[in-house]
Amino acid sequence: MLIVTLDKFGNEKTKTELEHTSLLSVIRTNDDGYLLFGSKLIKLNSDFSKEWENSDQNYVFSGASVSPMNKNGFAITGTWSGKQVLLQKFNDNGVLQWSKNSYNKQPFNDLGYDVRQLSDKGFLIIGRTRDLIEPWDMNCFLIRTNMAGDTIWTKKFGTESNEWLEKFLYAAENDFIIKETVGYPNDPIQKSILIRIDGNGQTIDSKETSLLKLLYTTSGNFVKVVKTGDDIMTFSRVQLNDLFSQ
Repeated sequence: MLIVTLDKFGNEKTKTELEHTSLLSVIRTNDDGYLLFGSKLIKLNSDFSKEWENSDQNYVFSGASVSPMNKNGFAITGTWSGKQVLLQKFNDNGVLQWSKNSYNKQPFNDLGYDVRQLSDKGFLIIGRTRDLIEPWDMNCFLIRTNMAGDTIWTKKFGTESNEWLEKFLYAAENDFIIKETVGYPNDPIQKSILIRIDGNGQTIDSKETSLLKLLYTTSGNFVKVVKTGDDIMTFSRVQLNDLFSQ
C-alpha cells in the first residue's frame, strides 16, 4: 500500500509504503494523525510513523467504512457473516469496545455502507437490505441506534430496482445528505441520487445527479465534481442551500 500526500498545487509532499496491507479508506484523527482501514487497522502519527496496529480481524468487506466519533475513538460498519449489518466501536488505541449485529429479524445479505455518530452519542447507519421473500429486490436501509449500538428504529425504502444508501456527503445535527445508488435489474444504467433526510430518517429532498464526487470543505461549501465524456471533469463550488436546486 502506498500513501502519498500532495500540497495545494498537486505536488507530492510525502510518500509512505506499507507492505502486506490493503486499504479501504483513511480518516484524519483528532491528533492530526491518520487511521487506515482495510485488512488491518493502523494508526499513523502526523509524520506517518506507525503508532499502533490491530490485525485481529480482517476488515476487508465490500462497502465497509470507518468513521471518527465525536470525541474519542471510532466506529466501523459493514456486514457480519454476509447476513447482518455490523457496527463496532473502538477506542483511540484500536481496542474493540463492543460489536453489534442484530438489526434485521430476517437478514439476507444486509450491509452497512457508512456510519455517523450523532450528538446524543447514538449512531446512524446507512446501507442496504434484502428480503428472503424478494431476494432480487435490494432496498435502502437506515438504522438508528443508541450509544450502546442497540436499535432505536430501522427504515427500509426502495422501488423494484436495486437501491442502496452509499455514503454520507454531509452530516449535521438534524440534517444529512446521502448518496444513493440505483441500478440493475429495472434500471440497467446505474444512477446516482442525492437524498436529504432529517434525524428521524424522513426524506426532505432528493435529486438525480451525474455527480462523480462531492466534497464538503471547511469553508462550508461543497466542491462538486462532474465527469463529461471519457476524460473531462468539471469542478464547481456549491453552497449547501443550493445543492438541490441546481
